Amino acid sequence: SGHIASVGYEMYSKLLEREIRKLKGQKVDEEIDPELSLKVEAYLPENFISDPNTRLDIYKRLSSAGSVDDVADICSELSDRFGALPIETINLMGVMEIKVLAKKLKMKQITFDGKFLSCHIDATTPLKPDEILNFVTREPEVFRLIPPDRILIAIPKNSTDHNVLKSAKNSLMRLSGYAGKR
Repeated sequence: SGHIASVGYEMYSKLLEREIRKLKGQKVDEEIDPELSLKVEAYLPENFISDPNTRLDIYKRLSSAGSVDDVADICSELSDRFGALPIETINLMGVMEIKVLAKKLKMKQITFDGKFLSCHIDATTPLKPDEILNFVTREPEVFRLIPPDRILIAIPKNSTDHNVLKSAKNSLMRLSGYAGKR
């Protein structure tokens, strides 16, 4: 129980399940935790949720969200419990949606330089290379493929934080349509 308390029940269960699958000789994919550098203000302000333990709990729940719907559920709960969400919290929800999508696509890192989102893809990605090439070729003004492992996504000039997050989310959702089992 001491180990469970130190990492949390959900994480402990996840680690235990992975080890059991390894012992049974089943294939266990390494989980990728994407690093996001999107240059947006995204956090839970103290004046929105004053209790640090509650803020920490929300951050933990967001980090373990498995789908965009899970993030939306947490967002709805925050709105019900604490009122209108501040812009930083709305941005945080957008960042977490992007993180969920990036995890599913096995993206190691997404950075924003003010013009492009640069998505570094792991070799184990479910994205099908030939279909991605066709996708990128159809919209060269938006998407660029940088071999061996990067996709650039153009973001409209002078975009607000909200528009950067919206463009990133929409682009990753479109790319998800090209994901399949490898």
